[in-house]
Amino acid sequence: MVRLTATLVERSMVRYSPAGVPVLECLLDHRSTQHEAGMPRLVEFEIRALALGGIVTGLARVAPGTELAVEGFLAPSRKGSKTLLLHITRFVPAPADGH
Repeated sequence: MVRLTATLVERSMVRYSPAGVPVLECLLDHRSTQHEAGMPRLVEFEIRALALGGIVTGLARVAPGTELAVEGFLAPSRKGSKTLLLHITRFVPAPADGH
């Protein structure tokens, strides 16, 4: 399981899989300070993400620029790929303090 706070940078229009499952793709931007070997380390990255099923309706209503607390898992973007994609299984607006 992966948990992070991130800003929704962009999101696609809702589409449907061949099985009729709603799909929404988005780009998330994460920035935080982590501690490694006793030293603070600034961590910044963008990650592509995907939501499937019932969660799509709520995520489609979130405006770009909104900070979210996201849970999900990492998986290859497609079979045989080494590129990872965050599959969002849960999200809520991030607390004001970012934690």
